[in-house]
Amino acid sequence: MESKERERVMLLEEEVKSLSEELIQCQADKEFVWSLWKRLQVANPDLTQAVSLVVEREKQKAEAKDRKVLEILQAKDLKIQELEKDVAAQRQELGGAGQRRWQVEEECRLMKKELAGLSHRLADKSRQLQEVEECKRVSEERGRSLQERCSVLQHELLTNQQNQNQQQENHTARIQELVRLRAGHQEELVRLRAEHQEELVKLRAELLEVQGRSAALSSQLSTVEQQSSEREQQLQKLRRELVEIQALYRQSVEHAGEQAELIQQLEGLNLDTQHVLRSQEQAHCTHTASYQKLYTELSASYQALLRREDELRQRDTGLTAQLHQRDQQISQLQAELEQLQQQLRDKTSQVQYVYIYNYVHNQSEWSSFTYITWP
Repeated sequence: MESKERERVMLLEEEVKSLSEELIQCQADKEFVWSLWKRLQVANPDLTQAVSLVVEREKQKAEAKDRKVLEILQAKDLKIQELEKDVAAQRQELGGAGQRRWQVEEECRLMKKELAGLSHRLADKSRQLQEVEECKRVSEERGRSLQERCSVLQHELLTNQQNQNQQQENHTARIQELVRLRAGHQEELVRLRAEHQEELVKLRAELLEVQGRSAALSSQLSTVEQQSSEREQQLQKLRRELVEIQALYRQSVEHAGEQAELIQQLEGLNLDTQHVLRSQEQAHCTHTASYQKLYTELSASYQALLRREDELRQRDTGLTAQLHQRDQQISQLQAELEQLQQQLRDKTSQVQYVYIYNYVHNQSEWSSFTYITWP
């Protein structure tokens, strides 16, 4: 906003400067006409010298105006070339930003595929973990069953020791076999626990790495989108400036045409100067009309400045509205990002729920299997 205010002040200062120069030129014309009028008040005025002075004066004015118009046109051409170069550079930067954005989106797509693969792997590992835990549970149940059976057998041995001396050796061998089976199951359970812990640690590390890469890519994507929006705003600003400069160029061309018409009018005025100088009253009327015309032009310039100020204020209001709209779009994008994060958390909860459900379901299946195959 401050830069726009400074630009507006600079434009107004330039317009005031041009009006001051025109006023000085009008005062110089007034003094010249007054001196010429005094020169013609003598008894025998030299009309040829007066006409030559007027022609010389008009030539000087025309040359000065031509130089001024040429300088303005050269400055405008240089500024237009600089703006065209800036626009080309901005377009190249926007193209590069679009390419970088496409690369980031491609990386995000690959990361999503990797994340899906890791999710499948996690589901497989979870299923394996459930199987291991089911095996552990079955082994523990078999161990408890063996302990109970051992206690029953010991009780039977104690109660029937006198009547079953011949079967004692068989029962002792059976008990030793059951103890060996129990020790083997415990060793297998310890090994499966260790493997499960290692797989679980690896999966957690891979999941943390994937989450970190996903967060980094999300931050890079937001940075690229912000840079793209800033480049787009700069490009729109440059386009508006280019349109304004083209309008000023057209105004300068129109002004040059008006100056050419004015020169033609002055040449016609030089032809009629002798007749104008013979009538002092008509010269006085012409002088008064010139002042009136000058006043009218100054009033028109002042009104144009007022209209220009109103247009700048309206443009400022429009830019403020656009900025507010951009803020709303940013808020909407933030809300969508939060929604996506919530969906990711929901997906994680669903995966955990499926993991628990498979765990319980596998436990029930192993219980049925143990009940059927037990001797």
